[in-house]
Amino acid sequence: MANARVFTGLNDTAIQQILGAAKVRHIAPKKDVTIRGGRPEHLFLLQVGRARSYMLTMSGSEVLLSWKVPGDIVGLASLLPNPPAYMVNATTVSECKFLVWDHDTIRRLARVYPQLSENGFRLALHYLRMHIDRHVNILTKSAETRLAEVLHRLASQVGTCSHRDGESTSPTKILVPLPTSAPSRQVGSFPSGNGMVPSPNSAVESPCTFLSPSSNLFILDNHKTGESPIP
Repeated sequence: MANARVFTGLNDTAIQQILGAAKVRHIAPKKDVTIRGGRPEHLFLLQVGRARSYMLTMSGSEVLLSWKVPGDIVGLASLLPNPPAYMVNATTVSECKFLVWDHDTIRRLARVYPQLSENGFRLALHYLRMHIDRHVNILTKSAETRLAEVLHRLASQVGTCSHRDGESTSPTKILVPLPTSAPSRQVGSFPSGNGMVPSPNSAVESPCTFLSPSSNLFILDNHKTGESPIP
């Protein structure tokens, strides 16, 4: 966890002091970590497992915003003295282990180590840039190109599972639901064997495998992307 982005620029002594003030919390799969509109009373650092952030539409559909992997932060607003309410929901995908600081503790640490707040601001800018890029892509790129980029990004974000001793296990796989509007036509427009998205009848040698036109699902395999998980 010392390599997490939120600790960038801090020396080992500072990092150990910050980590020592955290409490460990285990959260079962498919459980809420934060709820939109709630008060940011804790800062969560994901240590083991996978989570995701999302928003609910008026119709009740979930809009995926980002995947959370070990080293990622949930509840960044709690670094502020008077934080606004949570803007998004976060929930666990698998069994998760978090390091957790309550608001008073993380504020005290931020006063002692101002770099912590600066890193939080940089993380906020990173997420803002990610969503700006997504918005620009919607306006300027074709649906096929956006689909390829999303699948590739998700495959690299998911990373790999880890033992408690830090050794890597088998690659993580996720299922991605696609809109029911002719996914086979969109995917079939990609050339087979291009290292990104195969056509439904092509050999499975790419980061995502088309399951069937009726299932509207892809299975993403990070192991085939050759990319490292997000730090």
